Amino acid sequence: MLNAISDADMELGSLSSLASHLSAHPQTRVINAPDAVMETTRDGNYNRLLDLPNVHFPGTIRVVLDAPTPKDLDRQLRALDFRLPVILRRTGTQTGRSTVRIDAPEDLVTFCADEPRGEFYAIQYKQLLWRDTFFRKMRLFCIDGAAYPVVCHFDHVWNVHGGNRRTVMKASAELMEQEQHFLRDWRGYIGSKAAAAVEDVFARTPLDFFGMDFTVDTDGGLFIYELNASMRHSFDHARNFPYKQPHDQATSDAFEAMVHRRFQA
Repeated sequence: MLNAISDADMELGSLSSLASHLSAHPQTRVINAPDAVMETTRDGNYNRLLDLPNVHFPGTIRVVLDAPTPKDLDRQLRALDFRLPVILRRTGTQTGRSTVRIDAPEDLVTFCADEPRGEFYAIQYKQLLWRDTFFRKMRLFCIDGAAYPVVCHFDHVWNVHGGNRRTVMKASAELMEQEQHFLRDWRGYIGSKAAAAVEDVFARTPLDFFGMDFTVDTDGGLFIYELNASMRHSFDHARNFPYKQPHDQATSDAFEAMVHRRFQA
């Protein structure tokens, strides 16, 4: 069975039902067991990876909001040891949707004006700039324990999600060469300390397939933005950045090979 239920925040009930089914049918082979997926919420990742050496995962705590006033929200965040700037995002959202960065008290006023209710993640923000200019996000896929690089994206926007590739990266031969370096030799590109940390994270994460977005911290360690089975890679960007095509294809081929290997054994 290939489990494609990947978001434990949105589909906890479905994952729990699948886990019960598999418990009653222990002979069933499964890729990305539901119990493993349930461990990879944002706060679950933070708690699971907290003690790994040279791994920096920003403080991430699930909070329940009920139309707080700015003062109430500030008090709630401070009680959890958060200090501005803080990222707030509704649980169960991807690709930057619902994500807000609270830099100053006036941002709390703006955020609370919409009377937010429900579960949110509070995430401690840390600004990490490449050469004091660009925000950088790298993405590796882990497939059956092996790493496959697909993205090293630079942007002027802190919430890096690829939409500005054609205006920022396409205009810079240097930035495109940086990405090609990462794709050719991700371990050499990020350095030995961060590369060793990647291996530790892979070993600590019980999924058969997942993606990880990250950068390199100021001490040379690994700074993780996100890690889950909901990530995908797309060949769309390869139309404008043809050097990505073989790496995207290698990732797809590795996934297909894993599925065949697991279910034909």
